[in-house]
Amino acid sequence: MNEQISPLVSIGMPAYNVAPYIEKSIISVLAQTYQNLEWLVVDDCGTDNTIEIVERIKNTHLRGSCIKILRQSHNMRPGEARNRTIEEAHGKYLYFLDSDDYISTDALSILY
Repeated sequence: MNEQISPLVSIGMPAYNVAPYIEKSIISVLAQTYQNLEWLVVDDCGTDNTIEIVERIKNTHLRGSCIKILRQSHNMRPGEARNRTIEEAHGKYLYFLDSDDYISTDALSILY
């Protein structure tokens, strides 16, 4: 797929206290065969090291530059985190993924 022709897909993910699961979720998104992605992770002010894990992978993974961390001022729950994603997404398509879930490497290509 030519990413200059393929439309941008925005992935939205609320993140709140999911440190045991977030890395597997992140890797599943970064491993997508569909390449033209922006990924909005909404920091919903959890109390564990979830966002530190996201930041580490963002800074070290070859495709980490597609991750953008949006920080809430306080915990607003998943609905408001999803609304924030809708407000800030630039993609033609929007896909929501929960932070304790993961997708197969061809999921976005198939959906597109």
